[in-house]
Amino acid sequence: MLGELGRGVYDGVRGAAYLISHPRLWGWVLAPAIVIALVFALLIGGILGLLSAPIASIAAFMPGHWADNVLELAAGIILVVASYSLFISAAAVIAGPFNEMLSESIEEHETGQPSPKFSLLRFLADAAVGAVHAIRRVIVYLSVILALLLLGVVLPVVGAITATVLGGIATARFASYDAYDAVWSRHRLRYRDKMAYLKTHRWRTLGLGAVMAGIVLVPGLNLIALAIGATGATLRSIDEAKAQGARASARPPQSSRSTTS
Repeated sequence: MLGELGRGVYDGVRGAAYLISHPRLWGWVLAPAIVIALVFALLIGGILGLLSAPIASIAAFMPGHWADNVLELAAGIILVVASYSLFISAAAVIAGPFNEMLSESIEEHETGQPSPKFSLLRFLADAAVGAVHAIRRVIVYLSVILALLLLGVVLPVVGAITATVLGGIATARFASYDAYDAVWSRHRLRYRDKMAYLKTHRWRTLGLGAVMAGIVLVPGLNLIALAIGATGATLRSIDEAKAQGARASARPPQSSRSTTS
């Protein structure tokens, strides 16, 4: 378990190092980052505006000054988890098509096999399928986060801390899906096959997701967290394909027997 988790962390670090050493790829990284920054600013402003009145109403029903302080602390933690989760969700939908093109460019460079010529129709079709899968995943993710936030409201201190910890784990799990989906969507994998891969390689993919979840906490770098994850997942997938090819070529050819009547 720990070994695979560590390899997943290495995949994330490797992805970051690869992007640093290949500046030609940064067009696919910066384009979604600009859009994500604008959307995120609008989302957080709207969320804070919507939640300010309910928080004030709840505080009015709680007796004593200590209750106000506890509620403010819990609300602060909950808002961080909520904004963090919404950022991941919105970024995944926006960056998906760009990360697919990034992944395709990396595969072409590393394998030497030319990728199909850019087609706007193919790009839009893949983006549509990827968006459907991403929205499906985002609904599940936000449902989990909502349940954790409700726990934080019911149990202001213990629940808020528990929500933060479990929310971080959930974010790492869903972030790993976003990273590998840059590869999967191009190969038209079914949703259930994607989930099966995450289950089979649970700890390695979680390690990569944990790196991405950690990067999201760093202002500025959070805008390129998904690109780093997509790069790490692509390099990992290339290694897997090479290993499978090597094993296939190492197998002795099966002798066929002919029968005569």
